[in-house]
Amino acid sequence: MKPLSLAARIQISIVIPALLFLVSALALSAHFFSEHFYQEERQDMADLEHELSAILRSSGLEGLKTQAIPPSHHVFVYAVFSADGSHAVFSNNHSAKKVLAEPVEAPFVTRNIEGEHFQVWNAEPPLPPGIREIRMAINVQSRVNFEHFQLTWFSALMVMLGALITVLVTVTVRRGFRYLNRISDDIAAVSATNLSVRWLPQQFPREIAPLVRALNRMLDQIEGDYRYLEQFSDAMAHELKTPLTSQIACLELALMRSRSGEDYRAALQHALNDSRHLSSIVQDMLFISKARALAFGQPEPLDAVALIRDQLERMQPLLERRRMQPDVCLPESLPEVRGYRLLLDRALANLISNAIRHAEPGSPLIIEAAEKQGVVRLSFRNRGDVSEAFEEHAFDRFWSGSSARTRTEDAAHSGLGLAIVKAAVEACQGRVVAQAHDGWVRFDLYLTACPKNNSSKDETGTA
Repeated sequence: MKPLSLAARIQISIVIPALLFLVSALALSAHFFSEHFYQEERQDMADLEHELSAILRSSGLEGLKTQAIPPSHHVFVYAVFSADGSHAVFSNNHSAKKVLAEPVEAPFVTRNIEGEHFQVWNAEPPLPPGIREIRMAINVQSRVNFEHFQLTWFSALMVMLGALITVLVTVTVRRGFRYLNRISDDIAAVSATNLSVRWLPQQFPREIAPLVRALNRMLDQIEGDYRYLEQFSDAMAHELKTPLTSQIACLELALMRSRSGEDYRAALQHALNDSRHLSSIVQDMLFISKARALAFGQPEPLDAVALIRDQLERMQPLLERRRMQPDVCLPESLPEVRGYRLLLDRALANLISNAIRHAEPGSPLIIEAAEKQGVVRLSFRNRGDVSEAFEEHAFDRFWSGSSARTRTEDAAHSGLGLAIVKAAVEACQGRVVAQAHDGWVRFDLYLTACPKNNSSKDETGTA
């Protein structure tokens, strides 16, 4: 069985309680009016019985013929029977004998005489002396008519109000769902060539605005990932083309004619170098993908000072070969940062090695750190010659902005080092900025500092 739609469920959940409320309200109103009539009837019945008893006690049956009973809200009739059964006095109303001819067996009896409804009852003992029975009746046709009128119009009113509520709820629900229908239609139009669909949350009801913001974030992520895949595919194809072409050309040239063992060895060495370069590119691209996947995990507190010192120790041979002396200013009181050890360690390694390889030989490598308002800044500065587009494209994949790249030792590098830095730092919920000014190249890493009570470091002393 097909489940009810959400709109139908909302309508039912609103209409049925509203109808039940209306029925309850109308039933209470009917009960109130009926109770009002009943109270008047009982009062008139009690007054009539009291007047009859008073007359009979003072004047007997003959007094009923000469004394008038005060009028009441209802038309009434009565019949009084003597104890010996020889006399019976009926009121002068022409309906009295028809209404009161039969004995009253129950305390109250309703009789319909010629379309008129009467409430009939017997006077309760003790009766006046010489009286066997007193039968009384009041005309309750007005109450019966009102109850019939009330039932008819209350039923019609309930039907009209129920229909009105149903229509209003249906219109309101459909107007509310038009926003969801709009979102559904817009999402149906999303494709690889149309990822620009977005909505303004202020144009939607307050209840739907969080959904709109979540969908906007999701589409931003999808568009970013799709652009990333496009750029990755283009850059990968472009970067792999050169070593593959070189490798194929070298091997084809080696196979064109018989050569000496040294020539074949040189060709194979060339192909091996190209293969290593291809392997380096693939490994770096896999690391970037891993960094994006780790961004959805739980970061941990990391000691940035210790990580930087470890990297400087590992790169000491490269520093000596480049005749560079690092100038390090890292306060030991620096708080820990939130991140992933694998990613931050790789980002620091790439930044330091990049600074060493592209710096002028014998120039200083300045490394500084500071914390401000819960953010730790790690700075790396070196002397170097870069292009004017460095700041804009420094972190692009396979982009080269330094004349130092022409060195033979850089041939084995994939051109993804700074792209890995950016991906790793962003995965740690931080950011990295590149600047070039007056012959200096500077990289600043901004990472979230851990609260003081979460840090296990000794906060005393400076480097």
